[in-house]
Amino acid sequence: MKKRVHLYNTIINTSFSDKKDSIVLPTNAKKIVSICPNITRGAGYISVINEKTNEQLLTQTYISDDNQHWNNKNVPVLNFPEANNLFFVFRMIDKERSRRGVCRLKIYITYLED
Repeated sequence: MKKRVHLYNTIINTSFSDKKDSIVLPTNAKKIVSICPNITRGAGYISVINEKTNEQLLTQTYISDDNQHWNNKNVPVLNFPEANNLFFVFRMIDKERSRRGVCRLKIYITYLED
């Protein structure tokens, strides 16, 4: 099995306090081994859920704008997506940092494929 990383990248509109969206995984993703949420110019809480089974992979995990590499912030998880998508909810709590520029949310999903 090969290890791959899928990147979900979006801009957060700071005039709203939360964002909900679906993360479309590649069809060859067999097992999710880690998730790393990363944000620039903001801070908040993120939850990541499997859409079909409603299994929570991350539950209200705090993320903030720091300079750590994304490999250092990986959260190990074990999930078999079975060609399902993921769903995330992000709640912004610190908008002061986001006034400096564009607030960008990146979610790195490490998965195994055949």
